[in-house]
Amino acid sequence: MASTSGMGGGFPPVGEEEWRATAEATTKGGLNRLRAQTDEGLELEPIYFRDPKGLEDERPGVWPYTRGDVAALPFGWGIRQAFADPDLDRVNGALLRDLERGITDVLLVLDEATAQGLDPDSAPDLAGRGGIPLASVDDFDLVLAGVLEDLAPVAIEGGVAGIAPAMLLIGLWQRRARDLASIRGSLGVAPLSAWARRGELPGGPDPVLADLADLARWCSAHCPQVQVARADEGPFHEAGATDAQGLGLLLAETAAVLRAFAERGHDLSVGFRQIELAVRVGSEVFGGVAKLRAARLLMSRLSELLELDREARPYLTVRQGRRELTRDDPWVNLLRGTAATFAAAVGGARALTLEPFDFAWGLPDRLGRRMARNTQLILQEESHLARVADPAGGSWYVEERTERLAAAAWTVFTEIESQGGLAAALQSGFVQAEIAAAREEREVKVAKRKRPFTGVSEYPDPTEKPLLREDRPEGVAEKAKGRLNLGRARAGAVRIGEDRIASALDAARSGASLGAIHSALYASRPAAKIPPMPSVRLAEMFEALRDRGRESPSVYLANLGPVARHTARAGFVANLVGVGGLEAVHGPPTLEPSETAEAFRASGARVAFVCGADEDYVTHAEAFVRALREAGATAVHLAGTPGVDLAPVLEAAGLSGHVAFGVDVPSVLESILTSSGGPS
Repeated sequence: MASTSGMGGGFPPVGEEEWRATAEATTKGGLNRLRAQTDEGLELEPIYFRDPKGLEDERPGVWPYTRGDVAALPFGWGIRQAFADPDLDRVNGALLRDLERGITDVLLVLDEATAQGLDPDSAPDLAGRGGIPLASVDDFDLVLAGVLEDLAPVAIEGGVAGIAPAMLLIGLWQRRARDLASIRGSLGVAPLSAWARRGELPGGPDPVLADLADLARWCSAHCPQVQVARADEGPFHEAGATDAQGLGLLLAETAAVLRAFAERGHDLSVGFRQIELAVRVGSEVFGGVAKLRAARLLMSRLSELLELDREARPYLTVRQGRRELTRDDPWVNLLRGTAATFAAAVGGARALTLEPFDFAWGLPDRLGRRMARNTQLILQEESHLARVADPAGGSWYVEERTERLAAAAWTVFTEIESQGGLAAALQSGFVQAEIAAAREEREVKVAKRKRPFTGVSEYPDPTEKPLLREDRPEGVAEKAKGRLNLGRARAGAVRIGEDRIASALDAARSGASLGAIHSALYASRPAAKIPPMPSVRLAEMFEALRDRGRESPSVYLANLGPVARHTARAGFVANLVGVGGLEAVHGPPTLEPSETAEAFRASGARVAFVCGADEDYVTHAEAFVRALREAGATAVHLAGTPGVDLAPVLEAAGLSGHVAFGVDVPSVLESILTSSGGPS
């Protein structure tokens, strides 16, 4: 008799053919039911039996870095917090408080005016929108008072005016007489991805990339630990790009930056280290893990083609993608953030920025920032995720998914390069069209709830109260004006000499404003314009309908027969209309049309749903539809799908339509809201 002691002693090994035969025989629909497909069309098998490649030669921290670009992170990944409050004093207090409580990196998000190279007092309507107005070295000094840059790396999200804010931050370091060689951080100059988001790039791509290359060369000599350029997936991800498209575009922006470095004589192996890769991840854990591993694999492939030093690699950071986050039931965002943190940690991110769960309501408050911080701290310090090098390594599923995603992304990259590079592909509209097609395909799945959002498109909370968050404080431009005028008086006119970077740095240190520096650099050159990328959260289609539904009459449920016969479909409809903020009023369980008609009149509703079993529909649905129409219903729908013979009978009686699983929910809700006379 075989021994049954030990974990697997009583379980004989099962071969692949035997497993497949058993699964095929015992699974409803066979193995195809167990398969899934990614947005790129990559098929995911229910189980993996084969190693897609040999792993014996791959180790964490060793080229091609699929398993991690360092052997270990002794202190864990960097916990990078984003700050976007337009009030400079409040930002400083918030970031010092968060540094004391566990964050390690600071990300300063610039407002719309600053990101476009405009001073806040010259663009008061844009000042404070979406971020901080940092328009001078004095502003940076105020926001970063008390921050030690060699201990807490500072990063900027600078927009199309990326060179000018980079000058201001370096000017601050110089003013403070910091040891530039010891400073770590990211200047975040990402001209092409910022151009994709904004749609207009002052000066055009070639001059800006040339200045970026000169800035990188200056930094390599003075502050070698600072990442100068950023290849940012964010604008493409928020516009709807698949993971393969996002990685391919990330690779294309990296290639464009390296090409500019080469043209300006900057060492490419040095320049490669000066690039920050900003990848977006969502709440799909294994997809996120494979994405980060594929990003490193792709960069190694690029460095191999360019014959770069194998020790050179970009700095891989992650920011949680916003497109899966919701305004309604924002507490579920905490779970989405936990999944994103797990994916980033297992995938080997060097730094991670989580979005506060309440960001969609306005300026995140202290609780939102605290939860974004503590989610990472708990997984890092209590769950010890950083103590294992490449925990997903050796998983045949993850290895296969990594390889196939990288191959798909490389195809995207080569197609962009064949069109002349990312700048040319943006100018032709190719990138925008490809991403739009991917977004539309995903939105269909969301609309039909094949990709549900808990609390929004599924299981909405009818008693939910909106969160109260400040949007944009008043007087942002006026507060900045006094500081800016003092600096302008000290600096005088900005003149850019032959050494553009040195001239801009001199102007920044002397007190010149961001707008003056940016104008001096690029005002004489025409701006390049392209169709901008939209920024879309997938749940917005439901949130807008819910806002309308809260002010609309309720929906009446005409329940046929006993509870056991109608409750499943009545519950389905109540959940469906609740997604649109509509209250469902349950009628009495009855088979008498007159009783339902009387209850409908008393409900105040204008739209009704007939809910019951198929057999009751055959004998009673026609009479119920007629009775509800005669009682004043502007629209009557059926829960479920009527049979071929019954459908024309019900239509003749006045049936407006029917709903079932897989229906386009926003279209149905739009029809209901229109029929009920709610706000448009």
